[in-house]
Amino acid sequence: MRYVAALTSILCGALLVPPAAAQAAPEQVVARFFPERLLEGSERYACHQVLAEQDGAPALIAAAYTNRTDGAVRLLRRGADGTFRAVFDNPATWALSGRDCVLRLDDVDVDGTPEVFVYFFSTRSAAGWIFRQAGDALVNLTAIEEADGRVVSRMLEPTVYDLFHEGSRRVVATREVPATAPGVSPRYPAFVYVLRPEGFVVESTALAVMGFRADVGAGANQRFFRLAVDSAGPYTLRAINGARDGSARVGGATVTVNNVVVLGPDALNAATEFAETELVEVFLTNEVNAELTGDPDGRLILLVEDATER
Repeated sequence: MRYVAALTSILCGALLVPPAAAQAAPEQVVARFFPERLLEGSERYACHQVLAEQDGAPALIAAAYTNRTDGAVRLLRRGADGTFRAVFDNPATWALSGRDCVLRLDDVDVDGTPEVFVYFFSTRSAAGWIFRQAGDALVNLTAIEEADGRVVSRMLEPTVYDLFHEGSRRVVATREVPATAPGVSPRYPAFVYVLRPEGFVVESTALAVMGFRADVGAGANQRFFRLAVDSAGPYTLRAINGARDGSARVGGATVTVNNVVVLGPDALNAATEFAETELVEVFLTNEVNAELTGDPDGRLILLVEDATER
């Protein structure tokens, strides 16, 4: 959820919301906790998700804030007296900033408790931060690096994919916005991250991870991928059909790469969980099309990998 923060009444410092406000809409509670250090400037944005409810009302809220110059992440908890408090505020060393923000929940490790994904948008991309809620704290799981004395995210536009249908799901992200000029290869492929006790670490790389839906026409199931500057064959295309519980599978699929059929219904149908093939002819820029049949809920993921050791 997101909104432009209406800041006609802001409480900072101790950051208490009186009991009467506990029944207010979550966005009203979040607005009252807009960090004092971010009040400079006329543009203020916030986003949030409710992590827990009690007695039909929000009891724990994850919130993010930005004024285009700097940003913050907070955890807001309602006490037994109905008063909200900011129980967690990110360290000043975290470089959080963007034109806007989006906060989402996604259960990466499939343990029944979702991780918190915060996206801070710049002009061309979104820096992703991923947290695990632990009591009154948000534990940073993001792959990070240091720049100019602050900690920055290495994960641009992180997206969750269930690539193996067992264990933890994976997060796919890039480290730069891919070059868009014709004939130019991106410096980096997509990085596939796995969640370890210490946070997200790179497990492998991929040239592309693409999702396709059975409830849209063939024109909407067209994607493109480019070779990275260090790409080397052989090139492999791997298909993941539906969810790990066997649902959302496509009944049949015809996948073409550069107008050549690489997987057909004989190799990819309702009885198929995974399928794999080698791509014989690959160019700098490649067109992928998928014609899907079967249940409209059917979903297909295509993963393209090269043989480069990075």
